[in-house]
Amino acid sequence: MEFDIVSPYNFSYNMWIIPDDCADKVAVNNNVIDLSKFKDNCSFSKGFMLPDSVIAPYRQSGTTHYVMTLRNMGGPGGFMFFVKMNSIVGYAINVLAFISLSLFFAFIARRLRFGKTLIALLFIGILFRCVFFMAMPYKKFSMDVEGHIEYIQYVIENHSVPSTQDCWSCYHPPVYYVAASPFYVLSEFLGLPATAGLQSFSLLLSVLTAFFGMLFLRKILEGWPLIIASSLWIFWPLMIMVTPRIGNDSMFYLMHVLCMWAGMSYVKDGRGKNLILALVATALALWTKSTGAVTLGLFFVFMLSGYFVNKRFQKPSKSEIVAWAMFVIIAVTFVLRRIMGAELVGNADVLNRSMRVPNFAFNYLYFDLRNFLEYPFTSGWDSAMGRDFFWNYALKSSMFGEWSMLPTANGRFWATMMSVFLLGLIVFAIRGFWKTRLGLAHWILLLQGVAFIAALMALRIKYPFACSNDFRYILPVLLSFAPFVAMGVTLKESSTSWKVCGYITVAAFIVSSAVLYIMVM
Repeated sequence: MEFDIVSPYNFSYNMWIIPDDCADKVAVNNNVIDLSKFKDNCSFSKGFMLPDSVIAPYRQSGTTHYVMTLRNMGGPGGFMFFVKMNSIVGYAINVLAFISLSLFFAFIARRLRFGKTLIALLFIGILFRCVFFMAMPYKKFSMDVEGHIEYIQYVIENHSVPSTQDCWSCYHPPVYYVAASPFYVLSEFLGLPATAGLQSFSLLLSVLTAFFGMLFLRKILEGWPLIIASSLWIFWPLMIMVTPRIGNDSMFYLMHVLCMWAGMSYVKDGRGKNLILALVATALALWTKSTGAVTLGLFFVFMLSGYFVNKRFQKPSKSEIVAWAMFVIIAVTFVLRRIMGAELVGNADVLNRSMRVPNFAFNYLYFDLRNFLEYPFTSGWDSAMGRDFFWNYALKSSMFGEWSMLPTANGRFWATMMSVFLLGLIVFAIRGFWKTRLGLAHWILLLQGVAFIAALMALRIKYPFACSNDFRYILPVLLSFAPFVAMGVTLKESSTSWKVCGYITVAAFIVSSAVLYIMVM
């Protein structure tokens, strides 16, 4: 395998090499290095690190040419390598950029009169995302990443949207891929890997999603309930995991959260401009991912409830009439596409049959508590790790995706702790729902939660594969879950012991998650 690594400022870097099946030697500008002495030089699952100290004598400023000699014994994975910067100057530049990004949003939050605690949560949350972004190669914890990149390349090269058969992921709506294209082009123009630009775009989407999610929560909560819900939203493990991931999920999250914030603003103040903003976000969500059908339904709820709460059958404003008319057009177009047989998952017929799961009512109603606690992680390939049961897989994938993130004793311990504390959060969410006097905002949250869960169930029923059960499809449902947890913890009639237990459960879940993710980095 031959490739070049471009380092315009001659920053030092390590190489993380994942061979298939063995990496025997590498020539760095025609200088041969024997790799057989490196541990794991034949490990496709783990790979090995080639430190800069070994390649530095032969590395050049600008472009360095590598020729990797592999011993192929039939492994299916191909060859992968990732560059991990090892330069103090390079790290300093990144740290300054990340701190600047965090401070920028902290200043915006201050202008919007966020409390000091919320500003601190936002600042730390953005920094944590930046650190995770810097540590994770683009293929780590990613789904169909090469298919998404191929889609973007098609858009750039052909200045058009591909047909559904042109690539693995080409059945997806085009908004994300068109929006990501400038970052791909800019990254290459700067002499950086195109994937670095796409990951940076994902980081930006993740930060904006976190920020607007907090704005939404501030519309419906205040005081300690707001702080608790915001903490869960900002530091939820899957929210961190998707930060550097290349794919259209992140764009959908942002558009859906924008719809929620603008829609709730319309319900609160009755301004038609907020309704139009919610509609634009809805259309973009629907043209980003088919899960946008939930966004479309949520917009309808905001549209009706906001009008009747604020207008009480008075004459609607021009902006409201425009929003209603555009909603009808978007909804009719979506329904016609479904009637005409457009598939939700265009590549379902070529999915690996080994990922098929049982599709009986029992698999959706039963929760295997013992399996949930005994197996800290889950997998779409192994029934022993809980993939057969809807709730087991959905809850596990909300924390770890479908990977054994850190299959060590310490990793399994912290993952088990997270699972235990998640069950505690669910208890407090049920308590919050049961004991709180529900207002309109609470019912909207409940409707969104039910709609997302029903959509995930429907996807698994239609396509009975483990990957159809992944929580990443419905990640914004956390904005329904977190407020009820916060209300369950802070109920006024609760005893001190209940409240203390609640605060400890929330803090322990967040700390356990942070510890595990730091260890992974």
